[in-house]
Amino acid sequence: TKTYKELSQDLKGRTKSAIDLKINRLGLSKSKYTYNHNFFENIDTEEKAYWLGFLYADGCVSLRKNNSGEVTIKLYAGDNNHLKKFNKSLNGNVPVTYEESICTFNNKPQKSCSIRYYSIKMAKDLISHGCIPNKTFFITVPEIDESLMKHFVRGFFDGDGCICTDSNKRKTLAINFCSASQEFLLGLRQILYSNGIYSYITNEKGRSTYRLYVKGMKNVDNMWNYMFNNSTVYLDRKYAKKQKLYEEYEIASRLLRQSEMIG
Repeated sequence: TKTYKELSQDLKGRTKSAIDLKINRLGLSKSKYTYNHNFFENIDTEEKAYWLGFLYADGCVSLRKNNSGEVTIKLYAGDNNHLKKFNKSLNGNVPVTYEESICTFNNKPQKSCSIRYYSIKMAKDLISHGCIPNKTFFITVPEIDESLMKHFVRGFFDGDGCICTDSNKRKTLAINFCSASQEFLLGLRQILYSNGIYSYITNEKGRSTYRLYVKGMKNVDNMWNYMFNNSTVYLDRKYAKKQKLYEEYEIASRLLRQSEMIG
């Protein structure tokens, strides 16, 4: 995780050749890829909180017996730019890779993109913040600064959330979050309630999946503003979908009329 210059300082002036010799004798290799292994050590910025939330939804963290760790994100191929944003946040040069597989739902080929970081430090830091291996059923809301929680929520929304049409007839929208951990959604619901946002949780019949719903035009707008106001990192595709739905259903003007009527 360190440069030769940093290793030299730690090892009291040892030369690059001496360090290389020791590396070879230990059977190790130095990766050509670089990035900030300490990025998730402390969750103290918008970017760190956001990516923690996104990894809670779409990330995979694993530890191996040989004292190595891996952090992976795999997405629909069209979202490859989002992985590049993540890499940029880590000041990394790790490549995004692509593959094609058969979708289990419709048996049709689908393309995906992935990015992988082989870092025991990053894996352990993420685990310390609740992003654990085999996390699907066991995640809970992490303990991070309250001022950063909305960025964490936005990250999770961009991974496992959706803004969609609630009723074509009434031209209303809904926001929902999906998780196999009911405890996580209950914690999320409490956070939203403390910010004046009302929601409810359902259990999908025959599946171990729960959904948290936010409905009602003003309530949905409050939810969106809570997550996205003054934000600098988000999934472009979902942001564009919101803009399109707001224009199609004239949400802004309807909210204004509603506000004037209340006034």
